[in-house]
Amino acid sequence: NNKMANTNIANAAPTGQELNKQEAFFLKFRKQILIAVAALIIVVGGWAAYSNLVAGPREEKASTALAKAQDLFGQGEFQKALNGDKTMEGLRTMVAQMLLTLLRLMLACATLIWQSGKRLLHTSRTSLHVRI
Repeated sequence: NNKMANTNIANAAPTGQELNKQEAFFLKFRKQILIAVAALIIVVGGWAAYSNLVAGPREEKASTALAKAQDLFGQGEFQKALNGDKTMEGLRTMVAQMLLTLLRLMLACATLIWQSGKRLLHTSRTSLHVRI
């Protein structure tokens, strides 16, 4: 009976005081909590929209173009596979676009790293001023 009573107490609903603490916490950080939830919804929604509306169609188009070029290459039509024609892009164009995308990504990463380092350096200098 004692064990049963302890279990019932442990599983009981929160008391009014505990609810007040939870309510107080929410009221204190309401703005930050709502901003975090909104940001999460925007990020997830944006990712889903980009995946379905932009990346998916691009991937399908690239896959089809690559398959055509591979078929031409397999048939021995090397120039047409490399350079393409009016109906399709050639492998050279596809590779150039991929390299351009890779360079843009590398530039974006380098910029982020540089900005982070700049902020870190500024923070270090500020903290050194305070210490001296």
